[in-house]
Amino acid sequence: MQHRNSLGYVIGSHGRAMIVWGHDAREGRKIFIDEADRGGGQGLLCECGSPLVAKKGDIKEAHFAHASGHGVSCEAATNAAALNFIAAILLERRSLRIPPVLGRVGHAEIFSIAEQSFEEHPVHVINAQKGQSLRIVTRIKRKTMDQFADADRLKGISTIHIDLFEYRNEEDAEIADALMRGARREWLYYAKPLNRSLLNPRQARAPNIIDREEIARITKALGFD
Repeated sequence: MQHRNSLGYVIGSHGRAMIVWGHDAREGRKIFIDEADRGGGQGLLCECGSPLVAKKGDIKEAHFAHASGHGVSCEAATNAAALNFIAAILLERRSLRIPPVLGRVGHAEIFSIAEQSFEEHPVHVINAQKGQSLRIVTRIKRKTMDQFADADRLKGISTIHIDLFEYRNEEDAEIADALMRGARREWLYYAKPLNRSLLNPRQARAPNIIDREEIARITKALGFD
């Protein structure tokens, strides 16, 4: 029998995300589908507030469904699963690879998560070293990033996009590795704009053209040495 990861996707296969977390109001904790009893006897609730039943057969992968019979997939549930899973990984792993600055790769050391929201994609604002704030927009679903193209919308916070779409059917550990290091990532916005001539792709590929002290100064200004 196949299993689902913490995002709700079947591991090693395609398909939509389903409900995999139930809230136990009596104990004040969330229960993953693999730990839940079959049926609805535990009184678990969906993120949307609907009572859940655990569908656990011998062949098909386990998942929760609304007891009303009107949903095995719930946007509120899958959005919350993505937000909570990403937040947990960021706080556990702490060191996040950021996109290159003039060809030099850096890392953001995560001290805490200041806020999180779902804006078509999971969005987390972290507090990093040297008092820096960094917004992380993670793509999991097949949706565009158009809403993040306007720098005014980003409220002056350095923002990176991490693309986890191709990893969403992997095991939790592989998704975590991709989030922190392996997945493709790019800057959407710099809070401290760099001189455009120094961001020219040709110059970035030719370090002998750019003074090393200038590279160090710019990287330090971003707060991610």
